[in-house]
Amino acid sequence: MANALYDRVYTLDTAGSIVTDRPVCVKKVVLEPNAASDVAVFNFYDLSGKYAELSGTYTSDAILATITSGTTFTMASGTVLPNTCRDGDVFKITYSNGSSANWPSTNVITTAGNNTVIVCANAGWTNEAGVAYNFSTYPYRPAFKLMVPTTDKVEVQLDFGCCGQWFPNLIIETLSSSAIARVYIK
Repeated sequence: MANALYDRVYTLDTAGSIVTDRPVCVKKVVLEPNAASDVAVFNFYDLSGKYAELSGTYTSDAILATITSGTTFTMASGTVLPNTCRDGDVFKITYSNGSSANWPSTNVITTAGNNTVIVCANAGWTNEAGVAYNFSTYPYRPAFKLMVPTTDKVEVQLDFGCCGQWFPNLIIETLSSSAIARVYIK
């Protein structure tokens, strides 16, 4: 099963992905664990907090990069990501002179790499070499976390009440293996 939206309920079984990139009002979240100590961590990304070094608009200075394995973005030697770029941040390709299948593309960074490599496990990019890209990175902010007790495998719920809680977007960063999270939206 893959992450899906049905009848105003997101059913999630894959971490490291964007649930929605639009504003969303969450009413309730349920974690259906596979084992005691299971965890689900949700974040949102901050569009106002772009890293200054990667402002997202490159005109004559487009970054040369290669995409491999459909998930790995390797920039040309000498290109450096800010060392504040973290796993869980958002990487957005806004333009490319290569395959249009790779842009626009917004993905969660699952491995920040070594200053020239970014891995987005659920990107599904088309492999291509020596292409110029424009991109932005956005820091994540914590939204909420659900944790199953260490002694019991019991369902955990977080209820935001009748008004719900608004988020500008929603990311599921961490989800324990074989657990399922359900996000009920207003």
